[in-house]
Amino acid sequence: MTAFYFAAAILAAIALAMLLRPLRAKPQAKNIDGHNALLESNNAIYRTQLAELARDHSIGVISDNDYAEANNELQRRLLDDAAATKLAHTLPVAAITTQNHARTTRIVLALFLPLCALAIYSQIGNPTAALSPAEQAQRAQTSMENMIAAMRAKLDAKPDNPEGWAMLAQSYGALGRWDDAAQAFTHIGSKLTQDPRLLAAFAEVLAHQAHGNFEGKPRTLIALALKLDPRHPYALMLAGSDAFQDRRWADVIANWEPLLAQLDPASEDAQALNQGLTKAREMSGIKTDKSPVGAGDTPSSVTAKPDTPSNSNTSVTGRVEVTAALKNKTLPDDTVFIFARAVGEDGSSASRMPLAVRRAKVKDLPLDFVLDDSMAMTPQTKISGTKQLRVEARISRSGNAIAAAGDIAGQSKIIKPGARKLIISLDHIVP
Repeated sequence: MTAFYFAAAILAAIALAMLLRPLRAKPQAKNIDGHNALLESNNAIYRTQLAELARDHSIGVISDNDYAEANNELQRRLLDDAAATKLAHTLPVAAITTQNHARTTRIVLALFLPLCALAIYSQIGNPTAALSPAEQAQRAQTSMENMIAAMRAKLDAKPDNPEGWAMLAQSYGALGRWDDAAQAFTHIGSKLTQDPRLLAAFAEVLAHQAHGNFEGKPRTLIALALKLDPRHPYALMLAGSDAFQDRRWADVIANWEPLLAQLDPASEDAQALNQGLTKAREMSGIKTDKSPVGAGDTPSSVTAKPDTPSNSNTSVTGRVEVTAALKNKTLPDDTVFIFARAVGEDGSSASRMPLAVRRAKVKDLPLDFVLDDSMAMTPQTKISGTKQLRVEARISRSGNAIAAAGDIAGQSKIIKPGARKLIISLDHIVP
């Protein structure tokens, strides 16, 4: 931000210099005493000429008519020279006046133009754009929190407002304030049980409170939402995620296939959902481990979590830690995503599909991790099937698997399958 204003000040100074340069009036100093001396010298010359003319007339050298004409001519020339000298004497005063006017104009322009530009920019410009991405994210969150606080104050004063409580609950959810969101949902009243969208949103909030566990009330709310609208996208997504966590593959297919039919096949959501369905279909009819799934796991992260690495070329190991400078910007229950992604020869990500994913909480950091082929979402995307990869980690306040502004992230250098003892430092904020 400082650099932006410094650069703007330099540009303004250059513009002013170009505008004010023509107004620099050069002083035309005149020597008044010199003009007086010149006038006296001219008068002496004319007096001498007049005396010589009178002498020549007295001795008869020139006639009366010639004397009269010559005398008149000398007097006229004397008057003309005197007038010219007087005009020259007044020139310094005019020059000083012009210079004073130019100086006043320069001062007015130097003050008025920058102030005018600043006023115009404050009205039609975007001062926020001069902030760093982290400052913009912080300012946006502060603005949203202030708006939510004002909304809560109005609802406390006039609580009979179901729509207002619903908006407040979802706003709290967007900030990851699950306890406040759950409390706001309880104020909606009978309207809550009549709206599948609100029922599904309430279920998600309660699941977040339970660290990703849908058992109990969240599952009941999802079932009620689907009873009201069997094709409701939000409710179908949550029902499929709940089934995926419990490895109920038939229920995953039953909920996500109708949802997939409602999505644009080219969209990222459809592609991710299709990959989850592919895994569910592959696992259908196969005896699976029914051990409890880690808290908060999602379709992209529900996998076996080995304590030790498998074959050297099928896994990578390391540790994830958050820097001291950013640790105070996290909460213990914020979600941590750790994932491996294939990297092309030019160093860019070869695919958006992770090779392996693990999910944890900030309170688990620093965390030693293992990512291996058993965590692959499809047989075609495995650590052992790529030449080089990169391990990335991200802290998400919302728990969303898709990166968002304000998340805290870090990544390793490009590595080969089988790399060991990586250190992933969560050291920057996602713009």
